Amino acid sequence: MNSIGRSGIRRTWPEHASYCSRRADALRVLSSLVPRAGGSGLSAAAAVRAKRHFGTCLGDDVAVTMTAEGFLSALASEVPETQPVVRGHVEDCDELLLHLLTADLRRYAIDIFASGQSDVLRRLPGVIDRALLLGNDYVSNPIAVSFVEDSGWWDPAMQPFIASWPPGPQAEARRQRESRPS
Repeated sequence: MNSIGRSGIRRTWPEHASYCSRRADALRVLSSLVPRAGGSGLSAAAAVRAKRHFGTCLGDDVAVTMTAEGFLSALASEVPETQPVVRGHVEDCDELLLHLLTADLRRYAIDIFASGQSDVLRRLPGVIDRALLLGNDYVSNPIAVSFVEDSGWWDPAMQPFIASWPPGPQAEARRQRESRPS
């Protein structure tokens, strides 16, 4: 059975439940960014920038998600060290193929993990985490498949790398592990 959301997008009920859960998580992240009385939280300007980056809730309660352009923008601004990877991908493919770029970013993340570049290793998974949580299907699917699944979560040698991820990608790896047939 299908559901048609306010946006007119047809989803199966499991897809709709997943969308609602991800959307609720995104809204919780956004609400935590709003400045609070007494000075805790982000400044108003920082909250506006974060809402533009993470997404926002508009008019009829429709969540604006991270697009491929937003993902590339986040990489460029937060992890500029990834730009040679992005440029190399576009030169090789003549277009943006997000599954392939995400696989390139996974290999890059594994390399920086092995070399101990902890600053980059904190920033890149943060962008990956937000893209998984807030990305539209064109963004979140490549993250789930070409970054998380292809990282080899079943390989004990990959566990230290996976343990360095933020909660979102770790939860996705756990979900994939638990849904794997015995």
